[in-house]
Amino acid sequence: EQRICDTPIDYSQKWRARHEGILRSAYRRAPFLNQYLEDYLKIIGEEHESISSLNISLIRWVMRSLSIETRTV
Repeated sequence: EQRICDTPIDYSQKWRARHEGILRSAYRRAPFLNQYLEDYLKIIGEEHESISSLNISLIRWVMRSLSIETRTV
């Protein structure tokens, strides 16, 4: 059994481009797509050591974007 914090991300796959295409297609008429998509793409464009590390970065970005000030551990 592998823990998520020990699960590396396979950067040989084109999952980032697929995610971008799916989001652009699904939210193409959303008024703030470009504002948020740019930041999202910047985060997933970084090379994270694990899925857990990527998730933490995305959660912190969502919290900042929504002005959520709850302390995280």
